Amino acid sequence: MPRLRSSTFSLVFLLSALLFVLGSSAAWYVRHLYQDLSTMLELNVASVRSAEELEIVLREMHARLAKIDEIPTAKDLEEIESLRSDTDHWLNEASRLATTGRERDLMARVNAGYEDYKKSMDAYLVDLQRGHPEVDAPQKIGRILTEDIIPPAHEYLDYNELTMISVAQSHLVFSNRFSWLLLGMGIVGSFGGFFAGLKASRRLRRSMVELNLPLSLAAGRLSEVVGPVRLSTSLDLEELKRVLEAMAGEVDKVVVRLQKSQEEVLRSEKLAAVGQLAAGTAHEIRNPLMSIKLLVQAALNDPDNSALDEGDYRLIVQEICRLEKTVQNLLDFAKPPLIERQRVGIESVISYCLSLISGRASIQNVSIKKDIKARALEVEADSQQLQQVLLNLFINALDAMPEGGQMTLVVEEADTSQVKVSLKDSGSGIPETILPQMFEPFVSSKESGIGLGLSISQKIIEAHHGAMFAHNRPSGGSTVGFSIPLANAGIVRS
Repeated sequence: MPRLRSSTFSLVFLLSALLFVLGSSAAWYVRHLYQDLSTMLELNVASVRSAEELEIVLREMHARLAKIDEIPTAKDLEEIESLRSDTDHWLNEASRLATTGRERDLMARVNAGYEDYKKSMDAYLVDLQRGHPEVDAPQKIGRILTEDIIPPAHEYLDYNELTMISVAQSHLVFSNRFSWLLLGMGIVGSFGGFFAGLKASRRLRRSMVELNLPLSLAAGRLSEVVGPVRLSTSLDLEELKRVLEAMAGEVDKVVVRLQKSQEEVLRSEKLAAVGQLAAGTAHEIRNPLMSIKLLVQAALNDPDNSALDEGDYRLIVQEICRLEKTVQNLLDFAKPPLIERQRVGIESVISYCLSLISGRASIQNVSIKKDIKARALEVEADSQQLQQVLLNLFINALDAMPEGGQMTLVVEEADTSQVKVSLKDSGSGIPETILPQMFEPFVSSKESGIGLGLSISQKIIEAHHGAMFAHNRPSGGSTVGFSIPLANAGIVRS
């Protein structure tokens, strides 16, 4: 079915894309052509109007000059001057609208003749003022109008009228072509849709036949789980819909059963975790209680000499402390204490913790080496919780070297925003079976212990926006440590 949908979609998409490209191209072409036609028509109409007005003014000016017999009257001169102003206006307008080479050539001839006219007219007016004008001067000036100005102006008018006719004919030709184009697109779209539908129906039929076998296999497998699922050997759309709906209902039943099974598995895992916690806790509590019980029973069995000496009392206090530590670990794991952040130097916290375990390290012949590669590093953290993490790492390292060895503490700046604390020991290393889960609760390589120390430490470091790490060293022993942000790293407090 996905292949059917993909091929059908591709075919329809290609056909739609083709029609879209054709339609878009036609629309763009129509818009572009109409803009050109509109511009040309607008320009030609304005050119025709200016040419007509110019020719009218020139002919009227010629008529005024033809009426002058010998000496023009003041009224004649006033009318000629008024017509001259109109001629200047329309001549400038026609020259501005001349865009083609032919139009510019014609307007150049008109302007040259008009310049001759103005010079002759100005000379005639000067002669009038002096009192000895030429009698045939108006006729000569009129011949300039009829021979040098009016013919090219009229030709300019004819040229623009012919251009308008050509534009109209081009518009008609385009309309016919565009009509055929739309008709062709309609035919292509219709046949394309028909063949696409025909091909899609064939592919659908073939895919339904191909789908019959997997549906039969799926129905058979469902029958083993939820009962018989009927499936026809020849599927049509209605039958396919009915089968799929039936199978969907059966799949829902299977999903519900799977969810119930997952809930049961999760419940079993929780019970197993609780059992593991109970077993480890019982082991941790039973040993101190057994020691205390033996001392008390020994005193009860010999009433005459029942006094406990100082060593016995020390042992009882020691075992009570073990019980208290076990209970505290359980409380810390269930609900870690709130973080009380303050700016503290990481070296001061490390020095304090080393002072607490240095006595035991000396007894076990374990040498301690400090490698401080970056000084004066400060973190914004809960110093007591960091002490808890470091003490847990130190004690684990000492437990791994009961016959002595070397413990190396490395403090370095991981990058500009992190401080990295690594504790290396020369013990036997971490078992490969435990290494991937060593930060999970109830995981421990020690015979005694419930495996909560590193889990609690990881929670503390993560609450400080840091991370813990652990790996075995190629030369022997292991490396366990953590990295947390520096005080100036800009970490958002949670």
